Amino acid sequence: CKSHKLSAHEVKKYNIIYDEEPQKEVNVSTPKVTENSASSIAYVSKAQVLLNGLGADEQLGGYGRHRGAFLHRGWAGLREEVDMDVARIWSRNLGRDDRCISENGKEVRHPFLDEHVMKVISEEIPMEHIVNYAEARSVGDKRILRIISHMLGMTRAAAYEKRAIQFGTKLAKLSNRRSFGSNRAFSGDAEYIVKRNEY
Repeated sequence: CKSHKLSAHEVKKYNIIYDEEPQKEVNVSTPKVTENSASSIAYVSKAQVLLNGLGADEQLGGYGRHRGAFLHRGWAGLREEVDMDVARIWSRNLGRDDRCISENGKEVRHPFLDEHVMKVISEEIPMEHIVNYAEARSVGDKRILRIISHMLGMTRAAAYEKRAIQFGTKLAKLSNRRSFGSNRAFSGDAEYIVKRNEY
């Protein structure tokens, strides 16, 4: 089991996002925590309220495990997996994202978590209209959202393949290299030395 002492900056982020998996959560939160820093990006938005897509993947079959649930257990298995993700979204994502965004003096809105939107998705639209796993990943997952995006003229966005933020930004790879010497050296049993409120 390897250990890594978090830097003062990582400890600050950890205290903001506090979770049971510090390295993963530090990787996920870094783009959010630093997105308002003029030194890390070319453009700083003056917007005070941000729209967040949280809930789209969870409800619209956007995760790889949703495809796996469907392939192994059919529509009922997919529905169970989606329901499980929706039930735990508050404990896995909402608190962390809210703390990271508010740390930058912003507010967040979650259109996919609107009660009416969630009710329509879960009760009125059959899963067969939401996904089509016979099609490629960037076509069949979240299919209904991709169709709506096309209708609204967002054709490039409609074709994007899902990538988790820590992987899409390559932050996890860089962080693992710095902390453990290589990306492959990181494992889930790594220990982190964290002193709460140390920054």
